[in-house]
Amino acid sequence: MNVRVISVDTRPTLDAYHQDTGQETRTVLHLDPERREVHVYQRDDAGGYPAEEWNNLILTLPLVPRPDEDALREYLNGAGQELLSRICDGFYREWNGQNIRGHLNDDAGEAWDALEEAIAALPESDWGLWSADDWLSMYTISSDTEEGLEAEAAALEAEAEAAHQVIYGDILEELREKWRREHDEDSF
Repeated sequence: MNVRVISVDTRPTLDAYHQDTGQETRTVLHLDPERREVHVYQRDDAGGYPAEEWNNLILTLPLVPRPDEDALREYLNGAGQELLSRICDGFYREWNGQNIRGHLNDDAGEAWDALEEAIAALPESDWGLWSADDWLSMYTISSDTEEGLEAEAAALEAEAEAAHQVIYGDILEELREKWRREHDEDSF
């Protein structure tokens, strides 16, 4: 029985709890062995874990380095299905006197280790994370109108996407601020 791949997202985003330092989110594989579902998502560093993860009822694997999104999706839907199935098949719950804990039998544990190795061998993601201010640091503004700045902002956002870069912050507002500094004016 296959394991359903819900979603795969390896693009970095700004960590909500560490915005002041520009810290990226962490890419995490999240496997629910009982529901036979896996998804990869961006996790903020909140300083703790949900109880079901702490008790290994949900299995998580930090993906460092961050793998290429398409390669990971293809692997999880293809060759990775055998390992994912072995992990789910070898998962069981057990009461330890305080909590219900998740465990893996020997075969599932070996499959988990093999999954980690296989994912680590995938091509690394080329997506990066930039603040709007840093992305514009080498950019020369060519417009003197609000409409022109809006068009430049849209073009810069498309350029960032094409270059596999995630930009946080407001590019248009940063363009306005840069224009003000260059022209020493308060308009816009």
